Amino acid sequence: STNLFGEWGLVNANRFSVRLRGDYFGYSVDREREAWHRPAYRVAIHTDHNFFEKVSLQVNFSGLGGMKAWDQRNNKVVELSTALDLNIKARYFVSKPFSVFLEGSNLLNSDYPIYLYYPVRGLQVMGGLSWSF
Repeated sequence: STNLFGEWGLVNANRFSVRLRGDYFGYSVDREREAWHRPAYRVAIHTDHNFFEKVSLQVNFSGLGGMKAWDQRNNKVVELSTALDLNIKARYFVSKPFSVFLEGSNLLNSDYPIYLYYPVRGLQVMGGLSWSF
């Protein structure tokens, strides 16, 4: 298999970072017709921002596309829709060892399939406390 990618990043000390990445995947298969459920491309944006050393905000977006699956019900190859995923995590540092966080996953509430006929979790939100010792 082949993976060609390009990545660009920008970092400003401990204040913020931004990373963009694009991947192209090529597969050679011997026994199968396709590389089932494997993406042909992936794009991703990852950011991390620190505000006043008290608040951290992470935003991650990714997209996968070009995936194919074998539909046994209809006896044919199907192209799966592009998977788009947006995740955000915010953390407030009450003190150095103690913080509270709120995290949202699949904020676009996309019903994207990674595997044919396999359900994907919708919008998810989680909050909590963190203590390091």
